[in-house]
Amino acid sequence: MLRLRFFLPPIVYAILLGACSWGGGVAPIAGDRSTGSGALQARGADAAASTSARGAAPSKFRIYVANLGGDNVTAYGLDGKLATTITAGIDAPFGVTVDKAGKIYVTNTLPHTGGNVTTYTPDGKQTAPTITDGIAFPVGVLVDKRGKIYVSNFNNYSGNGYVSTYKPDGTRTTPTITTGVDGPAGLAVDASGKIYVVNAFNNTVTTFKPDGTQTTPTISTGLDAPYDVAVDVNGKIYVANHSGGRHNLGFVSTFTADGEQTTPTISAGVVNASGVALATSGNIYVANQFGPGDKGGFGSVTTYTADGKRTAPTITIGIGVPGFITLH
Repeated sequence: MLRLRFFLPPIVYAILLGACSWGGGVAPIAGDRSTGSGALQARGADAAASTSARGAAPSKFRIYVANLGGDNVTAYGLDGKLATTITAGIDAPFGVTVDKAGKIYVTNTLPHTGGNVTTYTPDGKQTAPTITDGIAFPVGVLVDKRGKIYVSNFNNYSGNGYVSTYKPDGTRTTPTITTGVDGPAGLAVDASGKIYVVNAFNNTVTTFKPDGTQTTPTISTGLDAPYDVAVDVNGKIYVANHSGGRHNLGFVSTFTADGEQTTPTISAGVVNASGVALATSGNIYVANQFGPGDKGGFGSVTTYTADGKRTAPTITIGIGVPGFITLH
């Protein structure tokens, strides 16, 4: 039976809303009114590499957002202006990542059919592969610098979920991670190939060697309904905490490479953080799943300096109950 805890309610809510999308715009920063939160895993060691490996994105990039409520993926420029919208093949998307060549990967939760991962050319046209083998309620997706694809399967209807891996052509490969995961959601891979997994059911972040063997650290403090994780080039870990309910607003907590909590803790402008992404400039981008959005919609993307202070842009145009975000 599917375990209805933490992660599922926002997805169910989005499905009930249907394939709605809201037009949007760039909201000015007015106090702490802006909403939304998001977390992006660290994108590898090469600053020029895509954030799909969950290290910092280069200085010029686009911001990609998976919108559960809109059944689409929206992409924005650095100024927060909407650049493109992808809808083909998308159904209740939660995760999005982009590889070093600009290919886009989207997890479609499709809870009644098991879900899939669809892929797109840099200009948004659907392409191969579409991944279904070993998929069970997919949430997170990333691609490392060697092209290996990682998918967090939130729940396999009889257990605690797992992380499956794929070759660039979409065929299954090793490892499949089952030990040490419990409702896996956000994923990250650092410069050494260490894999970071957010566990939504037991409020932890666990780490694994490239072969799938569990290692240190395991983070269990400073978290509250964690959704996503990002790691910068220095090994600092960022976690987006949804905080379990719409009226418990959430935050982004940070940790040293050995798992000790550090600064900043970001809460200003955060409303149910669902994703986090990092830029080489030091800026932090957070997807906020709920709160007031554009034209009566839900959610936003807020931006912060490296020390956790609000900065521009705040994005609401095209945002509809966002899941994860990525930079490329």
